[in-house]
Amino acid sequence: MGLVPKTCHMDQEGTRKQVIMGIWLYFAAKVSELLDTVFFVLRKKTSQISFLHLYHHTVMVIGTWAMLKYSPSHTLIFIGFLNSLVHVFMYTYYGLAALGPNIAKYLTWKKYMTSFQLIQFVLIIMQYFSAVKTSDCPPSKGIAGFIISNTFVFILLFSNFYKKNYNAEYKKTEKCQ
Repeated sequence: MGLVPKTCHMDQEGTRKQVIMGIWLYFAAKVSELLDTVFFVLRKKTSQISFLHLYHHTVMVIGTWAMLKYSPSHTLIFIGFLNSLVHVFMYTYYGLAALGPNIAKYLTWKKYMTSFQLIQFVLIIMQYFSAVKTSDCPPSKGIAGFIISNTFVFILLFSNFYKKNYNAEYKKTEKCQ
């Protein structure tokens, strides 16, 4: 199957079942991430619920469900793998930070997680364009359009988040206004 699958394996029952199981597991992970919002509300931490948070987690659940129901495809494997890798780093950070200030003070890589997410989005767009153009069984144009356009929206939202939280020059001009 590879990074940019050229040959269609979805007509093979064993491969199709494996891909669908992988998407189901990914969907379960996306639902659990959306539950973050519920936990924030229950803990009265609504300041952590931003448009970015809500949009990203909602679109991921709806989008993954739609892919699973209407168009499970081996072209989604790279997206799921890369996104899961990013989340391993994110939740490792959050888990370590939750151990308290004695540990958190050594965690200097928070801003790099957003950079890692932005790199992920660029790689997803590049890989998906390539997969759509070269695969023997590319996803429908609607699915491809959904993935690519939402990934561009994610780039805009996450870039804005990075700028507001980690760009010293931007923070300085915000204080002056």
